[in-house]
Parts: sequence; C-alpha cells; structure tokens
Amino acid sequence: MVFSNEVTDKAWERSGGKCECTRPGHGHTGRCNQSLLKTAKGKEASSYGWTFISVSGLFKKEVDDCKVYCTKCAEAFTKTPPAKMRPVVKDVKPPIRPMKK
Repeated sequence: MVFSNEVTDKAWERSGGKCECTRPGHGHTGRCNQSLLKTAKGKEASSYGWTFISVSGLFKKEVDDCKVYCTKCAEAFTKTPPAKMRPVVKDVKPPIRPMKK
C-alpha cells in the first residue's frame, strides 16, 4: 500500500527534510533529525536515504499517519512495529497436548 501524493508532499513539508522518528532504541534521544535529501527517497545506500512510514500500519489517508524516516530508523521500525500493531495476549496458556502412549 502507498500514500497519496498529497499526503506524502505534506509529510515531507512537515518533516523539514529531516527524519521524524522519535521512537526509543533507534540510537537517538528525542527526534532523530537526520538530514535527508528529497531525491534520495528509497536509496538505502545513501546516508541521506529515507522512506515514508505508516505509523498505524494501515496507510490511512491522513498526513498524521505518514512519517518521514531515515533508512536506519525505517529498518529499525520494521523490526519492532509499534505496540498498537502487535497483538495483545492476556492470560493465555499454551495448549495442552495429549501425552503419547
């Protein structure tokens, strides 16, 4: 899935050409702010490479769901999705398997 051009243009403008990641554990405190080049979108080998991330994982049509992440933060994001995307499992016990005779 992808965002519309209107959403991505607004997200890029909002970012100011810098990574918007604020997630802990990505090697930065607060906002990442890695400088990015608009022409380096999707270029993983570039230190100015970046991509759009769907915060919800649903690629909503709102610009608030679309964040600009540097390649390093985008890679870390895909390895550890936001808590609201992970299934919540409470009080679940493993299934009991019958013993073999």
